[in-house]
Amino acid sequence: MCDGERGLCAGRPRVVKGKKGRRYVKRTTSRHQGGIALDVRAGTGSDAEFACMHEFAQLNPHFGVHFPMGQRDRPHMEPSPGKRIAVRLASLGFFQSTVTPCTKLPATLTGQIVD
Repeated sequence: MCDGERGLCAGRPRVVKGKKGRRYVKRTTSRHQGGIALDVRAGTGSDAEFACMHEFAQLNPHFGVHFPMGQRDRPHMEPSPGKRIAVRLASLGFFQSTVTPCTKLPATLTGQIVD
């Protein structure tokens, strides 16, 4: 996904000293390339939808995800530190907890028709 990218997805550039003292810029490996992160977009990608998605992750830490880049890279999502076991248990159906909905949007996705 990040192959050939130039933004945050590509990792941070750093100056490396090569053979014969030549310096060149090398990009580090991104968490995307390591399979540890992904970019997600809620709905149409509006500011309110991203704010709701970030709030939902904060209100429901038992899902084990967070958005470490904040507003710098809004869709960038990673597993929360120390939550990998809880995520595995949740995926197997052993982990039951209540889900707190987002409060930043007037209507959230439900099974009811909203007009």
